[in-house]
Amino acid sequence: MKNESENIVAKPLDTPEAQVLWGILMAYGYLGEDLKPTDPDAKKATLLADSIATLLQISPKWEPFERMWGMTGMEATFSSISETDSCREWIKEVKAVMPSPDILKMYGSM
Repeated sequence: MKNESENIVAKPLDTPEAQVLWGILMAYGYLGEDLKPTDPDAKKATLLADSIATLLQISPKWEPFERMWGMTGMEATFSSISETDSCREWIKEVKAVMPSPDILKMYGSM
């Protein structure tokens, strides 16, 4: 899938497993067709990046998302999110639609 700002998906986000995940997140409205978060809230985007990076085992986690989404300072934003922040509840909803790593790998290999 292509990103308008760079015309490519940032590596290491261009894998079969990531493609499956992009489709799921777009179907539920968390990502737009440009693969950018549909909610402009930086905290939500940062938690989404963290969840995706964890699921896809991406390290370092912030750089590909900052490049792909045109954001900066995601690590600092992540550090500033408190346990009681309302975006923590939002990311629980997102994670509920994300597949397990085993399921993602299975669909990514099809």
